[in-house]
Amino acid sequence: MDQLTARIAKVHAAPRCTATSKRTGVGCKAPAERGKRVCRFHGGRGGAPRGPAHGMYKHGRFTREAVTARRAVKALLLTVAAFKDSPRTY
Repeated sequence: MDQLTARIAKVHAAPRCTATSKRTGVGCKAPAERGKRVCRFHGGRGGAPRGPAHGMYKHGRFTREAVTARRAVKALLLTVAAFKDSPRTY
């Protein structure tokens, strides 16, 4: 019985999930995953591979890198268009 009590005490002393409910504001009381701040329900086991190694990867058009690259190109094009339409001052 002494070993059981020690194991239960160890489980109760484990760090808890820091996620809170947006509806009630109450914190989750589940134990956090090792090395994470949240439990398995709130993304503690997350960590799927990026890119073609991921099972649901299709083409990469909407990856963060592709979206930021398109935004940079759009900003550059808008800058060029603004210079083209501005009157020449030289």
